Amino acid sequence: MTIVEEIYRNNSRRDFTCINERTRPVISLRDEIMQCRDNGKRATIFEFKRSSASGFKNINYADPEEFASASNGYCNAFSILTEPLYFGGKFDDSKGFVRMNKPLLMKDFVDRKVMIDKAYSENFDCILLISDFLSTDQVRDLSGYAKALGLDVLVEFHEKDRFDMIKSMDGLIIGYNRRNLRTLKMEGEEEMINNLIDETDNPFILESGINGENIERINELKFDGYLIGEAVLKDKEFLREIKNLGVIGYDGSRSYN
Repeated sequence: MTIVEEIYRNNSRRDFTCINERTRPVISLRDEIMQCRDNGKRATIFEFKRSSASGFKNINYADPEEFASASNGYCNAFSILTEPLYFGGKFDDSKGFVRMNKPLLMKDFVDRKVMIDKAYSENFDCILLISDFLSTDQVRDLSGYAKALGLDVLVEFHEKDRFDMIKSMDGLIIGYNRRNLRTLKMEGEEEMINNLIDETDNPFILESGINGENIERINELKFDGYLIGEAVLKDKEFLREIKNLGVIGYDGSRSYN
């Protein structure tokens, strides 16, 4: 059993009890990415996590609100890891980001509707579905349930055949994960995936392992945005580096009201 399969199996033992504490309307991550695309920019989603299954440890930002404040001027949205066993996640970490008034992605291993209810109640605006570990019917059912609540859905893939399965589904965000979650190794084939982007009308983002060594090359591809985690948590200078490259689609003046 792989680590990710263990995480999914552990979902049956997690507590997803929720009292609806939502304090704001849903802010659409999909619309934000599309607006950046229309303006000729790339959306940037910065990710907060305490650790990861691949061995990363966050030593710079113990407090999610500290990270939110430090990086708020450099991104369009935030992703928050809520899985507790390998990522040290907490659902109420969203509280540290709500006042930034930007779209929030609940980054978790969603395979049941109660997790989507939890996302809504904790002020998240988008959920993640990992298509490499879910059936086509699960992706359709869970994405439909989330969209009925007004939430956006990021459907991620690594294996090419999973893209073929999701590319024609309407109203999604599609993400290519450069990391193979079965081996936890980076197997980025973004140049090849770049050729697939025109096969879908959905916004298409690139995830995992984006850093100062590859951002200029990656920024020449056609992706509509990037989900960046470890690089911005490890290196505070990386924030300014990607801003200087003109990568960021956030201009500091967007209003979500």
